[in-house]
Order: sequence, then structure tokens, then C-alpha cells
Amino acid sequence: MLLVREFEVDELVSFDDAIRIVEDGFKLLGSGGAVNLPRRRAIVSGAVLHVLQGVVLGDYKVAGLKTYLSTRRGTRFVVVLFSLDSGELLAIIEADRLGQLRTGAASAVATKYMARRDSTVLGIVGAGVQARAQFEALSRVLSLRLVKVFSRTREHAEDFARFIRSRGFDAVVASDYEDACRGVDVLVTATNSKDPFIRGSYLSPGMHINAIGSNWIGRAELTPDAVLS
Repeated sequence: MLLVREFEVDELVSFDDAIRIVEDGFKLLGSGGAVNLPRRRAIVSGAVLHVLQGVVLGDYKVAGLKTYLSTRRGTRFVVVLFSLDSGELLAIIEADRLGQLRTGAASAVATKYMARRDSTVLGIVGAGVQARAQFEALSRVLSLRLVKVFSRTREHAEDFARFIRSRGFDAVVASDYEDACRGVDVLVTATNSKDPFIRGSYLSPGMHINAIGSNWIGRAELTPDAVLS
């Protein structure tokens, strides 16, 4: 059984690997060769335990789950992986970075098949680790000419823009949500906002949108703030 620590994930898995494997997973899911169960949550005052589970056949033949606990002190992620052939516990993997890779890869696969082939301008709302992973993954499937970034904290947006430029791409900081959407071919929303912030009037025909971030249903008693109050 392998124990893969957080710092080892980047050494073992690239974005190219993640994109290829996630695409395989979607193909298997579509053909009946995989099972993906909805996220389940155990909610108590001050903490939420999340569990996601699935099975993949094909060349993989594995079953596993991702689980993480959210508290005021932060969130810890772990993946547990089993062999379908032997039943053996194959690996326990610390999975914060792994989740960023997987989420970025899912957007890359969607963009590869659904965005216009001549897409060259990317807009990203958000400037955290998930936003950076989105950029890194999408830069593998788009011929990017420009990346527009927006964050409510301008310093974060400027730091993100510098990060993008360090990867060899042109980047600018948008002035507001509307500016982040105008003139882009692909839009990413990578925030945990519970409130709408993109209006339909900001969007143009043919734009592809990867909306990631908050996955809570719209009931106040189930928002993270309410759970952790």
C-alpha cells in the first residue's frame, strides 16, 4: 500500500496526465464502464464531512473514495484507492493538490470539446489555488493569446497576473466582473460565492463557461458560513 503525501503529488502527476485520465474517466462513465455517486455530507455544528465515491473499469479496475473534513481550522483531503481485482488497498493519497489537478483537468476536457476551436482569450474570475489550476490546465488545450483575471482583492488579481506572465502568457487585470467577461472566448468562475455575480448581458454568443467553485445548494442553513457558525 502506497502512502502519497501532499508534497509528492506534483512529482507524480502532471496536468497532462490528469487531463488524459479524466477524459478516459468521462468516456468510461458515458459507456457504462464507471460509476460516479453524488457527494454526501455529514453536517454537525462546526464541521462538515464530505464523501465522494466511485468505481472505474477499463484499464484501471479501481474503486475508491475522496473524503475531506471542513472546519474553522481548514480542510484536509484524502483519497483511498482499492484494486477491483484483488480487493487490495492500493493507496492512501493526501489530495488537496490532487483535487486541483482533477478539477482543472475536468474543465480542460470540457473546453477541448465544447469551446470554439479558435478560442484564444480566457477570462478567470477568482485568483486562488483553484483559479491557478484552471489556468494551468486550460493552457494545455487552448492557444492562449490573452488571459483576463479579476478578483475582489486587486492585489490577488495582480499577483495571479504575474504568475500567468511567468508561464509565458500575456495577462491583464480586469476592472470588474463585466470587464472580466467582455471579449473572452472561455470564462472560468473559480470562487466560493453563494450569490450570483455574472449577468447574462455580460456574455457573448458562443462563449464557453467553466463554472466551478461553490457546490452548495441555495439554502441558507446549508451554506458553509451557517454550518460553521
